[in-house]
Amino acid sequence: TRMDVAKQALRMAANHINPSNHIGLMTFSDTIRLDLPLGPADGHYVSRFVGAVNQVQPSGNTFTSSALVAALHHMLEYQARLGYPVKLRIILMSDGKQERDQLHPNRALNVIEGLHVPVYGIAFSKGADKQAMQDFAEASESSAHVIDADGEDAPNQIKVLVRTVA
Repeated sequence: TRMDVAKQALRMAANHINPSNHIGLMTFSDTIRLDLPLGPADGHYVSRFVGAVNQVQPSGNTFTSSALVAALHHMLEYQARLGYPVKLRIILMSDGKQERDQLHPNRALNVIEGLHVPVYGIAFSKGADKQAMQDFAEASESSAHVIDADGEDAPNQIKVLVRTVA
């Protein structure tokens, strides 16, 4: 399934996360869940990240805008708790179009533009709203982009993206 491909890609990419980075996992459908709060990407936390990825299950609608704003909020709170600035980045993975989200994409775009946090998109199906993902990427930073990971090369593409983001 598309979810299996996405999970496999994330597990493989986890091995290439720079240990000086911080990682977390937030999933979204018609609800938004913080599956793994942000933490240092040391070996132990990467193992926890992989465990959280393994637990992800597909469900419901696609509340992309709300999920992005929730992720930004969590990242800013985390940075405030740390007491020093960290390089903030979002990797947005989706296999669908935004549906029934109460937060209009333009509102999320305004937040992303204001905070200058790059959003890198990974589209996992032909049904993914690649244009919306591209809009989020362009609003955040000119070097952010969207990759089409709807195929067997998805793990390698995501590994390259993870190295690029670091």
